[in-house]
Order: sequence, then structure tokens, then C-alpha cells
Amino acid sequence: MINNGENGYLTVKACEKSFGVEAAGDYTLPDYQSDIRRILCVSQTVLPPAKSISGDSVEFNGTVDYQVLYVGGDGGMYSAPLSGEYSFSVPLERGADIDVTNGVTVLCHVCAEGVSTRASAPRRLSIKSRLRPNVRVFAKMP
Repeated sequence: MINNGENGYLTVKACEKSFGVEAAGDYTLPDYQSDIRRILCVSQTVLPPAKSISGDSVEFNGTVDYQVLYVGGDGGMYSAPLSGEYSFSVPLERGADIDVTNGVTVLCHVCAEGVSTRASAPRRLSIKSRLRPNVRVFAKMP
């Protein structure tokens, strides 16, 4: 490798984690939608998170979009789109030589593992999602 008197850098793994996170929220359907008699299905889509490095950790926050299919008070089938937020933090495993202040690459993929829903009132839902983030952080080492 020719470096012409400049310092060379190696990209090394500063962190690799996979763990569970829960996103929970209470939602109220608008007045123009029918009351909930029975929940048939809830599908969820996890949008990629925004990320920022603060100190010795990486902060993530994102959105989960839900599509709730339910039987209304009049016996008809209805659908309600809802959105919730999730957030989590990952500490960086920082060695003495690793520079996490400049040139950090953060990769994160969040998978939806499951969702549970409960109707607490005719127009009110409680939704809990189990999410599995897979995080990899790469930093420079001289």
C-alpha cells in the first residue's frame, strides 16, 4: 500500500448487536370510523430508523405502520391505518485506537417479530410490537 506520508486507516467493527425491543401505544379511532366489535388481523411494517451518534452510543428512532382489519359494530369489515414510534440506543464498544468521531458507518435493519392487539373500548386499541434490531457499526482505526 502506498500512502505518500499520510496516515492510513482501517475500517473495523466497533459494534455488532441483535436484541429485542418493544414498541407499544394506545390508539383511538376517529369518529367517522365504526366501533370495534372484533379484531381480525393486524399487519405491521417497520420503517428504517433515523440514527445519530451521541457520545459513546448510537441513538435510533423510527416508525411502525399498522393496518388493523376489524369487524365493526354494524357487522361490516373495516380497515384502520395507524402509526407508532419506536426508539432504542446501542452503546459502542470503543477501543483505544478506534475513532468514532469521524467516518463511522452504521447499518441497522429492524425486523418485526410479532404484534399483539387488544380493544380496550369501542374505539380504542392497545398495540404492542416485538421488534428485532440488527445493528453493525464500523469505525476507522489508524
